[in-house]
Amino acid sequence: MDSLLKSDIFFIVTTAMVILVALAVLVILFYLFRIVRTAKKVSDEVAKTVDHIAKDTEKARSKIKTTGLSGVVEIIAGTKKKKRK
Repeated sequence: MDSLLKSDIFFIVTTAMVILVALAVLVILFYLFRIVRTAKKVSDEVAKTVDHIAKDTEKARSKIKTTGLSGVVEIIAGTKKKKRK
């Protein structure tokens, strides 16, 4: 009878621990998925920004090729010089 009681206690404790470990794993997975989702959003935003920078750099290169150093000043200042007739 004593061994039957010990085995029942063992199974109850083991079941409780398995449930607690499973809950802990679920909580960890929940936060891990949130971190991965946030990292994906950040990487998407970085990719968009890099694309914009690449386009702006290409515009600047073409402007410099056509107008020379005065094009650099226009790009930095954000103004256009008026052409004289």
